Amino acid sequence: MSEKISGLMKTQNLIGRPVISLQGEELGSIARVIVNPDGGVVAGLSMSVKGWFKGEKVLEFDSVKSFGNYAVTIERSSQVVTLDSLPALKKLAEECDMYNMRIITPEGQLVGTIDDFYFDTATGKVEKYILTGGTIKTLFKGRASIPASSIESIGKDVIIAVSNVTEAIQKEEPGLTDNIDQWKDDLGQWKGDLEHWKDDFEKLWEKTRSKSLELSKTAGENIKGAAANSTGKGKELISKTGEVLSEKKAFLKNSYEKWMDRLQVIKNEPENPLSEDEINSILGLRAAKTLTDDAGNIIIEQDGEVFRETIEKAQQAGKVKELMISVAAKDLEEQMESIKTESKILEEEDI
Repeated sequence: MSEKISGLMKTQNLIGRPVISLQGEELGSIARVIVNPDGGVVAGLSMSVKGWFKGEKVLEFDSVKSFGNYAVTIERSSQVVTLDSLPALKKLAEECDMYNMRIITPEGQLVGTIDDFYFDTATGKVEKYILTGGTIKTLFKGRASIPASSIESIGKDVIIAVSNVTEAIQKEEPGLTDNIDQWKDDLGQWKGDLEHWKDDFEKLWEKTRSKSLELSKTAGENIKGAAANSTGKGKELISKTGEVLSEKKAFLKNSYEKWMDRLQVIKNEPENPLSEDEINSILGLRAAKTLTDDAGNIIIEQDGEVFRETIEKAQQAGKVKELMISVAAKDLEEQMESIKTESKILEEEDI
């Protein structure tokens, strides 16, 4: 095992962080933290790799040299491997998704649902769980946490806590409004990044997919929890806003999954023209970036609307993949902006 500096790391802070070898190669970005329930330790990191859908890649925890504030470093690029090549890690990835697992007491009381967790960067040991819902929502408007020492066992579907776990619950973060401010800051930074990526369509898509996955997981959850502890007009407003954001969150997740399926088909059969159904599905949508052919002729401008002529030009130039990525990124961007707009009502009402 590489020697690492001990410290607590929140897993969501890792999502999207680049993985770089000491030979100076940027190999991809972190997509998910894989945990071994036996002992509650991080076993590996799933990655989004550079390039065009090259399959799920992973990095074993022991291969990490350092968890830096900008990047995760490793000694050699060969330490990034396919998930299929590590059967034990693949089994953990398929059977144990720590996020959204319920924590209950031996008496059957729901303590909460895991929203995130901290682990020790030197040992991989999970040290603290961040929770929402359950007992948590009756105590705090924001999220709360419990130490790993309050856990009796980690099962495939449910985690069992000690009977007196409520004594160990700590407020983890400020509540509702601060979280919405953070979403808005993140979106602003994300949009700023896009402006620097002129024609790098694959990188644009990787950034978009990471942000859409993050927002589809988090948007609206704290609002729904806050509604349970509010009264009168505030309760009504937060409840209504939470319902709207939860619906938008679900729609964003479905849209992301559909785009992934459609892009995978194009990746597998790039020479095939788009079907009539595919053409109709993107007509009227807009592009996230200007797309040109190899001679520099514009196929579609940034924010331009897709017409049949646009699709024909892209197919003639062999740029269907880039067109679809640009349209997919813009579609998800607009949905994420909609989430941001809906959340603004809370600020305006001083909740």
